[in-house]
Amino acid sequence: MTHSDAADTTPGLHVLVVDDNATWVETITMALTANGFRVSSTTDPRTAVAVYATQRPDVVLLDYQMPGIDGLELLAELRRVDPTAAAVMLSGHMDVATTVRAMRGGADDVLIKTVPFDQLTVTLARAAAGSLLARRHRGAIASSPELLGLLNDSPVMQHTFRKLEVVAQTSSPVLITGETGAGKGLAASLVHQMSRRADGPFVRINCASLGATFLESELFGHEGGAFTDATPQRRGLFEMAEGGTLLLDEVGELAMELQSKLLTVLDEGRFRRLGGAHDIATNVRIVSASNHDLEQAVRDGRFRSDLYFRLAVLPVHIPPLRERGRDEISSLLRRLLHAHQARVGRGPTRFSPEALAVLLAYNWPGNVRQVRNVIEHAFPSAIDADQIDLAQLPSVVTTRGSTPPMPNPDGGRSLRDMERSHVRRVLSETGGNRTQAARVLGITRATLYSKMRQFDLSDVGFEDQR
Repeated sequence: MTHSDAADTTPGLHVLVVDDNATWVETITMALTANGFRVSSTTDPRTAVAVYATQRPDVVLLDYQMPGIDGLELLAELRRVDPTAAAVMLSGHMDVATTVRAMRGGADDVLIKTVPFDQLTVTLARAAAGSLLARRHRGAIASSPELLGLLNDSPVMQHTFRKLEVVAQTSSPVLITGETGAGKGLAASLVHQMSRRADGPFVRINCASLGATFLESELFGHEGGAFTDATPQRRGLFEMAEGGTLLLDEVGELAMELQSKLLTVLDEGRFRRLGGAHDIATNVRIVSASNHDLEQAVRDGRFRSDLYFRLAVLPVHIPPLRERGRDEISSLLRRLLHAHQARVGRGPTRFSPEALAVLLAYNWPGNVRQVRNVIEHAFPSAIDADQIDLAQLPSVVTTRGSTPPMPNPDGGRSLRDMERSHVRRVLSETGGNRTQAARVLGITRATLYSKMRQFDLSDVGFEDQR
């Protein structure tokens, strides 16, 4: 390693070096110090957490393989002390598997030990800047009323939130999975807000809402006359999201030809407008979301395996509300009710014991979004009261309040079959009323129509009216 021309470093940046090789630690410490860094170091990874907690360096430079505790285990310990801790990992030999494991473990970057010194210093400075940005945004994020469904004290959601904090500090693609209404869009927004791209745009598109041609135009833009009714040249969402984050919601609905083009963008960092003749470079972080089992879609031949592995470098699962426990559901109901009352400026501030008992027994297939919908449904009729009573709850909750949990996917039914059955049941119970069914399911009408086409349910709900 040479260090003759270290450039673009941050003066006074504090680096904690952790490596069991004392000679290497001494060498890198001297090089960093000579180039304006403040350096702390330890050859004992077991003491690194205490050193970090005491000194709070700007960035940690740690070895991937160390005796007793490896770099990934150490990074996990550091992130328990500070979820925004910046870390650059070094390895004696680099391969794809090592890089993927380190990035999934939350490393900001992974470098081989023979990396040029100037590249190392630039990487350290960039990682520290990303961590600083995350800290700056964290207070505002935690106070946002829109995030009540994700930010709470239950162990399962605290674990999920910590994972979101970890993946936010990297630049790799993120795949967020979970049931409809569980909070995947909010989770994607959190990833953006806690990332070093937080000052850039956050752009979102629902991949199930448009046909293949129009979706391609939305993503990549088009030149005039590229297709029938094409307007003059138009920028796509990749250009609009430059320097920021692009959320591909319901990514499992992408047509095969678009899957191929998206893979090219991820691999090469460039795209071409529909009807265009020139490539356009892009600097966009991709976050995808899906309520489908994409691994099953790969096995069924409906989703490209190479694209799946590129999108799922950093997977995060948002657990359904029924798996978060009665205490969390009770807390969420109260907090969302108080938030709605504050927005309206008047109305009930609690649930009657009978109403609360039914709500706690309910299975919440629409998850957090359905909780909001139930509160908004009940609120107008209780606007002059101090509580929401059983009679003011929607019938879908009161008539099925004791519905047992949905079958476990390990019990022989695929997630796709379970989802189809649930959508069919709600359509039947609402008599085919698409607006009401979408509200019960906690999804938009466009998403409901997409699912009805996907599951061949266009006539459900009307059988008894013929």
